[in-house]
Amino acid sequence: MPYKDPEKRRAATRQRVKAHYARMRETEEGRERLREKERRRPPRASYQREWRKKNESAYRASQERYALKVRLARPPKPEKPAKVPKTGAAPFYDARFDDRLYSRIHALVARGYAADVRDDIISDVYLGVLDGTYPEAVTIEHVRRAAKAALKFAAPRDTVSLDAAIGPDGYTRGRGLGVF
Repeated sequence: MPYKDPEKRRAATRQRVKAHYARMRETEEGRERLREKERRRPPRASYQREWRKKNESAYRASQERYALKVRLARPPKPEKPAKVPKTGAAPFYDARFDDRLYSRIHALVARGYAADVRDDIISDVYLGVLDGTYPEAVTIEHVRRAAKAALKFAAPRDTVSLDAAIGPDGYTRGRGLGVF
């Protein structure tokens, strides 16, 4: 009956093996088989170390062959999408980050820009790569060029007075907010 507990299973296996060897030692044929088994036993670790010292290049080559065999046997690891910036408490999945080009551009654009300006820069560079304006190996210089162009159309960050006229009829921001 198989044991569910691994410790009990190991103990039972050890007991079976001991009993088997004890039975083998009882007969001359069994003792001969045990001697033969001893002769075929692989060399101990110290002998292996000595062999490695003498045959270093052969050992290294065998290790490289083994590593290559292991690498080829393993399926390739799936590529991880780029980390998505946290925008709130709930985690979300954004399919854009599966795209390697988008992820690379996203990493190059400075995070100090306003969110809408940053998105404009990323999309300008991405479209520039698609239409051939920028090479596929986008660098920081390409992103800076696109940022310069995008910032021309971004809203100014100046301090605006409430007295400043908004339209031709003299309407001011202060009047619109109900301040004066």
